Amino acid sequence: MDHDLWRPAKDNYGVAICSCKTRVEKGLSLVVGETVHILEEYGGEQGWYYGESMNRKTGWGIFPKSFIHIKECIVEGKGQYQTVIPQEDHMVRELTFGLREWFQTWKTKYLSQGWNPMLEDVAHTMAELTVLRGRLLNATLSVEQTTSLREEIATLVDWGNGQLGMDFIPRKNGKELNPDECSVVELHRVHSQGIDKLRTKSTRRARLPTETCRADEGNIYNLLVCYRSNQCNIGDDSIVYLSIYSAKEEKFISEQYEIKLNKNGFPVDVERSDILNSLFTDLSSEDLNKNLFLVVRIYRFGRMLHDHKEHKKPPSSPYRRPWGVGVLSVREIQEQMEVEDDLYECNLKVVSCTDDSTFSEFHDSLIKRYSVSQSGSSTQLKTSVTSPERTSLGMHLAVKILTGDLKKCQTQHPMLFTKGLAVIQKMDFSDVINPGEVRNDVYMELYDGDFDRDGKKAQKNVEVKITVWDKDGRHVPKCINYGYGEELQDVFRSSVLYHNNGPKWRETVRVSIPMEKFPGSSVLFEISHCSTKASKAEKKLCGFAFMRLTDEEDIVIKDALHNLCIYKCEDPNKIKYERYKTMPFLVEDWGVQRQSVLISKSLPYIRSPRETMQVSTKLTSTKFTQTSELLGILKWRDCISDLDKNLDKLMKLQGGEIMKFLSDILDALFEMLQGGNQTPYYTKVFHALTFILNLLLDSRFENFVPVLDSYLKESFTSPLVHIHLMFLFSSGIERAVKGESFPVAMSLKVLAPLVKFIVRSRELETLNPMCRNSKSDHDFSVQISQLFDSFGLLLSCKDQKLKISQMALLSNLQKSFETFVVVMSKRQLAEYVNSVISKLPPLREISEDVARNRMEFIREVVNSDLFTDDESRGIILPLCLTQVRHCLIQKTFLQLVTNTLGDILDKLFQLKQEKDMADDIEKFVKLMFSTMVDTTLNLSEKVVSQSSYITSSLHRKNLTILIVRKRKFRKREASDKWTASVVEP
Repeated sequence: MDHDLWRPAKDNYGVAICSCKTRVEKGLSLVVGETVHILEEYGGEQGWYYGESMNRKTGWGIFPKSFIHIKECIVEGKGQYQTVIPQEDHMVRELTFGLREWFQTWKTKYLSQGWNPMLEDVAHTMAELTVLRGRLLNATLSVEQTTSLREEIATLVDWGNGQLGMDFIPRKNGKELNPDECSVVELHRVHSQGIDKLRTKSTRRARLPTETCRADEGNIYNLLVCYRSNQCNIGDDSIVYLSIYSAKEEKFISEQYEIKLNKNGFPVDVERSDILNSLFTDLSSEDLNKNLFLVVRIYRFGRMLHDHKEHKKPPSSPYRRPWGVGVLSVREIQEQMEVEDDLYECNLKVVSCTDDSTFSEFHDSLIKRYSVSQSGSSTQLKTSVTSPERTSLGMHLAVKILTGDLKKCQTQHPMLFTKGLAVIQKMDFSDVINPGEVRNDVYMELYDGDFDRDGKKAQKNVEVKITVWDKDGRHVPKCINYGYGEELQDVFRSSVLYHNNGPKWRETVRVSIPMEKFPGSSVLFEISHCSTKASKAEKKLCGFAFMRLTDEEDIVIKDALHNLCIYKCEDPNKIKYERYKTMPFLVEDWGVQRQSVLISKSLPYIRSPRETMQVSTKLTSTKFTQTSELLGILKWRDCISDLDKNLDKLMKLQGGEIMKFLSDILDALFEMLQGGNQTPYYTKVFHALTFILNLLLDSRFENFVPVLDSYLKESFTSPLVHIHLMFLFSSGIERAVKGESFPVAMSLKVLAPLVKFIVRSRELETLNPMCRNSKSDHDFSVQISQLFDSFGLLLSCKDQKLKISQMALLSNLQKSFETFVVVMSKRQLAEYVNSVISKLPPLREISEDVARNRMEFIREVVNSDLFTDDESRGIILPLCLTQVRHCLIQKTFLQLVTNTLGDILDKLFQLKQEKDMADDIEKFVKLMFSTMVDTTLNLSEKVVSQSSYITSSLHRKNLTILIVRKRKFRKREASDKWTASVVEP
């Protein structure tokens, strides 16, 4: 029977879940939380283990199995030489032991000092760390959240160690640093950075780092809204619209989500009644600061008057009538997310409005009543309701804020998207427009109108019917959307405001016209009076208005509030596109009164001079533009004679308009360079390209950098453009050196993206058998050499006018290393870099700013891949050491120089762990040892006080090692052993 014998244990590592004070012979007492190394076991589940405590090392003994929770580990060795390595998270393990040690120290201080604020803070921190440890153990966080959590834990642990007088733990990437695996330089730097961080940065936080709506976790947020039920007693079929409203800008910023309900308040689509969920996407951090509200607007769908006695039958064409509005602050949702990271169930109060004329602005009045309680814990709608309003029970919703773009939300919440989730987009572009994203939407807001009574006593009940027509007068079907949740419609009908000749609708529809039908398209507005009398027809046409969306050059109508003319017509069959298409549609097109009379006599329709209607438009398109300057670039082949003028206009446009068409503009510019017959404009095309790339350096457009990278990988198709780019670049620098006009500084600021285009173009050329041959390979090598020669020529120039250009080159050249090695070896690149830097005049002949940039460039080279590669390091190391040596001799930029020396020593140490570095170490000692010692010993007291970093403990220690070992090996002839030991910690 195996259970009656002691046998090797299957599990070798565990933790005590109960304290155990054993009285048996050779028993091992344990404390809860103590970890044990298990060697043997006896019996079944209620048997015994034989092992030792890993915390106290008091010897081996037996203890009950039931007191131990087994944990995963890696076992090395056998028998008495067996060791276990826990597989649990290193941060969790550190917290487990650290909190136990904290408690003992905290208890000792409490007994000796009594209660004080420091102990109170530590106690709170211990409780918080326990919660954070649990979150880390749950393993439900994203990679970014886990990294952030580890950093927060490490900071809190370091703070607590300092408060309790315990040792500081050097860490790298949140993990404890092993001094045997790092150099003295790295160990000192990590220790200094940690100490400085604790001194300068508070670690107390207002909330945990894993909250969903944390502001610094990303720039994109999404509002999830789940419809639960409706308690409003409407009495008719109804339509509910949900949208996001910005109280700061006083406008809706999202499209609407539409829910259709029957007269009993249940969803019309019974199959989807439990999955009426919507996700309002692309809300930026800036949007959240605009005091956003979720606005619910309810329209009754039926006859004009709900309790009208004349109508016994339901109307053949029901009207959409205003009923009620409710608002919910997004800030309230954020506050709830801070308390609990889950769906926030809320009952949204809906206030009914009996005055149609105020309905369009009713949400504004409700938002103004939103007040924050003195505690700031919640926001509530004031209960006071004035006439003509009445409060209903409301609507039950569940809401939550999700972070990240749509792709991230799909990854983190896949179940949401399997249940028919409605994704509601903003009425604008998101912060990042991907090259593959195609939008062609015109958001049209039916704002208000001003109509005549036409001799009637009562005012009109006006309904506006909207349809879209192409340039040939054909109706464009399925292109109008008022609320997401329904398919695109052929027609949109406005709500009807009872007895109102000046209706304010404020209703926005999205018009999505196919690309091929958009040029020359127009929108027709048919205006009808809706009668409430049973003896009359329900609707009667009064007139119409129209609006052309593009002009003859396909330039889209400006984003603005447009005042439309209304033409009289009582028969829908008489409204013909061929007759009104050339008529003026804006009031300002009529000019002065005398001119208006002349125009009206020649038109097939009579204008109603006292009636107008206002409609606002907003274009959201990646293919059509509202600026003629941009159109001249996109269609440059049609107007080559104006290309020079259009390029000048392009460089004066606002960056936002250019970013929307970034891919198309880049395509056009590269086509111009490859065209072969626009030679006079090549330089200006290059200027335009650098202008656009410089826009991406602006913080306003930094989110468009991924768009450029994606374009380069997926959409860029110009295999020969590198020939023109390198020629224009190198010749432009030569011209600038000669004193001619060329934006060399602006070009060098975007050196990295320009090199990416050059290299990608060269890659496309090599993949195309029609382009690549031995001549093309030779020509490319020659042009690359000429480009680096022009860099060297620029640096060799002593003209102060070129100082900014020289600094731009030194600041950006290293950023292109990774791209250059795609088309050349690292050794070749190192030779080019060496030749460029060697062209700089001596230190005393150049300005201080350029000299500093050179030293910063040298440090960047040390930390690049050129230094880790064996062949290129043979060229780079002497170059870097020579530049450092000159600065030490001149005693300039000493802090920067010592940082660079530390980087070199650190790199040599890391490489020494993998390969023989005796030759490189010997180079270092021969070039630097004497200079380092002499410079340190000869520094005056003034220089020492100004550059205390030089005399820091790290460098005193390094120099001491060098001096001691030089004396030690001075009597020996084996110089190879001496030099090999220099960088040992």
